[in-house]
Amino acid sequence: MVAWPDILILLPGGGAASVSPSMSLKRYLTTMAVGTAIAASSWVMVLLFLDPQSTGFIGLVLFFSSFFLMIFGLASIVGFVVRWIFQRRETSFRLVSISFRQAILAGLLLTGSLWLQSQQLFTWWTAAALVMFLSLVEAFFVARAESRQSRNGGHRGT
Repeated sequence: MVAWPDILILLPGGGAASVSPSMSLKRYLTTMAVGTAIAASSWVMVLLFLDPQSTGFIGLVLFFSSFFLMIFGLASIVGFVVRWIFQRRETSFRLVSISFRQAILAGLLLTGSLWLQSQQLFTWWTAAALVMFLSLVEAFFVARAESRQSRNGGHRGT
């Protein structure tokens, strides 16, 4: 039997929550929903109350980190729900793991694109390069999972 590693969820404000196979699905979804709501609120507050000209680097870090966490949380929850509806044969933990990984990639894609735009570097080819790089990262994880599955004799290690 394969031991699943814990997944670390970074929460706004420097907190973190560890998700392990023993954590209930309800608790995971609640933690992600609360963290996403906090990140979204933080992002809106940064938009409304911080002047990028006067706050400088700290303002940019707050803007991009809260934006990333908001996108990550939304993509993770939506990705899980869609997978849960259409892939009921998979274990919940496996669906959470896939959704979590792909949410990080989606957050990196959107945050990276927004940062490139803020630096006036966002063009069709920089966007294509970013998508290609993140696609290669995803392909690596998919290939690694398939390799592990074939070594386990077709079992997914659930």
